[in-house]
Amino acid sequence: MQRHFNIFVPLACPHCRTELLLTLDQVHEEKSICCALCGTTIVLRPEDLPVPAHQTPEPSEFLPA
Repeated sequence: MQRHFNIFVPLACPHCRTELLLTLDQVHEEKSICCALCGTTIVLRPEDLPVPAHQTPEPSEFLPA
């Protein structure tokens, strides 16, 4: 039996900026969610997810000590 692990994604309501917590399954199925604070309906699309910021190493990390 294969286990299914889901990943939680934080997202802010575009109207009131309330933090919402959704799953990747909800995004891939393009479900809609409703903000509990202001009632705004948000349709989830993979292209609307924020891209995680990649940290670039400092130049000093490349230099030998």
